Parts: sequence; C-alpha cells; structure tokens
Amino acid sequence: MKLSITVSILKSLLKRVDDSVKSSVQKRPQHSSVLIRCSEKGSYLAGVNPESTVQVIIPPDEIEDFEEGVICAPMKKLTQIIDKYQPTSTITITKLDEYSSQVKQGRSRQKLSCIKSSEFSYSPSSDKLSAILEINRKEFASALDIAASVADKNHVNPRLKGVSLKATANTFRVAASDGYRVAKANLSGSFDAEFEKLIPQESAVAIAKVASRSKSGTVNVGFSSNSCIISTEGLTLSTKLIDSNPIDYDKFIVEKGIPVSIYKDVLLRAANLALTILKDTKYPVITLEIGKATLNIKAKGINGIDAMHTELDCMYEREPYDVAINPLYLKEAIEGIPESVVNIIYDPSNSPVVSVLGAKSKSVSHHIMPVKI
Repeated sequence: MKLSITVSILKSLLKRVDDSVKSSVQKRPQHSSVLIRCSEKGSYLAGVNPESTVQVIIPPDEIEDFEEGVICAPMKKLTQIIDKYQPTSTITITKLDEYSSQVKQGRSRQKLSCIKSSEFSYSPSSDKLSAILEINRKEFASALDIAASVADKNHVNPRLKGVSLKATANTFRVAASDGYRVAKANLSGSFDAEFEKLIPQESAVAIAKVASRSKSGTVNVGFSSNSCIISTEGLTLSTKLIDSNPIDYDKFIVEKGIPVSIYKDVLLRAANLALTILKDTKYPVITLEIGKATLNIKAKGINGIDAMHTELDCMYEREPYDVAINPLYLKEAIEGIPESVVNIIYDPSNSPVVSVLGAKSKSVSHHIMPVKI
C-alpha cells in the first residue's frame, strides 16, 4: 500500500475521522487507529469506537500517487508526524510489512508502528436502510447539541443515556433527559417517514460536530435495524442504536397554559445571582413567585444568612402561583433559547413540568421538574 497526498488534505481527513470516533483518545489499539485503504475503486480513511464507525472518502483528485492496499496506523502518532511538515508539502505513506509503515517527506523518513488490518473491526456498511431523511445540517447540529448537553451518558437507565430522534410527516424532533429536565428541538420540513430511535449521547455529540463543520446545506440521516447512519460530503458515520424504547416526551410534556413573558437577559442575570448565593448548596433551589406583571425570585443560602429577593417585570395577568426549581437548570434553559424574550409555562393540570421556551417560536424548549419544598 502507498499513498502520496498533500499534508493539509490528509490532516483535514484525519480530523474528520477523529471528530467522529475520537480515535486519538481511545485506549484499545483497534479503536485508537485509523485505517487507510487505497484501491482503484476508491480510497478512504476509517475509524471505529465501541459505538460507531466512520468512513471518509479521499477525493481522487487529491491523491498524487497510490498503490492498492491497506494499513492501520495509530491516529495520534500519525497526526504528530505529519504536524512536523509544511501544510503544502507532499508526504508518502508506504506499508513496509504487516506491523509497520513509513512516512516520507523529502529526505525525512519516519517509521510508524501499525496493527494488522484483520484486528481492525471495520467494514463498509451494507445494511438496508429503512428510512432516509434529508435534514438541514445547521438545524440538526444545533438540535443535537442542545439535547446532548442534557443526556446523561452514565445513567443507569438506558433511556436516559441517549438522544431520541423522532420523525413524523411534518416534524423531526430531537430530545433528551437526565431525569430532572428535558431538552427538545423541533425541525420543520416534510419527512416521508415515521420512526423514533435512540442514539448514544457521545454519538449525538460526534454527529453534531460533523454536521456543523459540513459545507453542505443538508445531511442525510438513515436507519437500519440496529444503526443510525449519517452521510455528508464523502463522510459516512454509522452509530449503534440503544436497544431500548425511547421515552415518549410528547406524551407527558404539554406546552399549554398561560405564559409568563420576560426578557431573557433580565431573567438570566437573576438566575446567575441566585447561583452565586447558593454556590455552596448541594441541591440549589429558587422559588418563582408569579403575580400580575411581576416575577419574584427568592433564594436562601446554606448558612441561612445570605439570601436574595429579586422582583422582575413580566407580562402575566392571570391568577398568581409559585413554583420551586433548580436555578442551574433554569440558567441553562434560558441560555439555550435563541430569542430575546422567553416564556415560562407551568400548568400542573396539563403537564408536570415547568416549560421554558421562546416567546415567538417553540422550536427549542426546555422542561424542568419542579422541586418540592
């Protein structure tokens, strides 16, 4: 096997693999390596981890020379070697034997230890896809980031370890929960499929990174019997589905009720002040006292001395009520709303959660379980 290619191109391709499966920080040799395969039918890089596999096509016009074959080189070491060379220079990677390769640039030669390709558990996916959707890549990346920030990859409940993807005829919904709050994002469009799947939290982060850095306007999302497959610009990322039924967030979260409308920056300052008062409290709690045109936020420090009582102007003209929530969850919910005015909705007769969403759009919403005090 031999591959001659410009340093900057190879670095870009390696980074796309590493962003997808984190090869450079994996411990097992087959997970910390990158496979490079050259062939008349097409050349590519591939990486694997316990949850996912990724294939990145090497553009044919970027290959200066090649000989058919395959090597499995350590991602971190290969990256360190090519970092020594000028981005515009050309390097040649040549397989010496089953366990070693050589990286050559001019008179410089660096030996690279490898693993046998048979130890690298990757093969291009041949699974039949049951659904393929074309989704706006910016919206998809943002939605995955929002949901993945809430999902708990270490939770004992498998349904809380991942991110839920649900498609209906007119919406594509991304959601996740850690048991105390839920983050949801709805993508509008026309989708010729109906399904609900659960992907690992780490895979959602990787897919979001791939989508955010793509130059294409869309990504293709497909599903087989046990995998979610994302493809864009010569990259195909396949991740295992979590074998558990996703939580039906749409069933117990009902965004109905009279909203309390308030400026986002005003509410965020109050939440940050509360967190300062409660910085030594293991389970911080604030009380929202909502009355006509006013929102009072109260908090008391663990020492019983530090306290806050902030009165904010808001738009609300119905019966007063109060509810206690975690201020950290409120802060993170507010920060996730891309609007200047947010709505707070709490109506126990409709839904058990406190909903925080934009005043104009409901495409992004956060839902927080109240605290009993």
